[in-house]
Amino acid sequence: MEATFLHIILDEAHRIKNWESKTYKACCALTACYRWTATGTPCQNGAKDYFSSLSFLRAKPYDERIYFQSQYGRVEKSMKGEDGKPLIELPPRSFKLEEVHFDNADHKAF
Repeated sequence: MEATFLHIILDEAHRIKNWESKTYKACCALTACYRWTATGTPCQNGAKDYFSSLSFLRAKPYDERIYFQSQYGRVEKSMKGEDGKPLIELPPRSFKLEEVHFDNADHKAF
């Protein structure tokens, strides 16, 4: 039995970034008229992280791995341009620790 969905909304889409995983393959096997993805971290390691989302979305021609890799497969965070500067400038990592004080009612709830 096969079902066709009107919409598929894939929340936490970065969870399918490994195009060899069972999760990715299962999501892509679903049949739908419209597909959406939502993620807060679409790219962590380089341009190749986008392929699985584009493939799930059926974004032609970028949903074909050979084409995608020929265009973007070598773009990584650590790569440098012709001028020697990084292709992607990231701000320095920072951490901030804040102490939160609860009143009695909040303390019991949390």
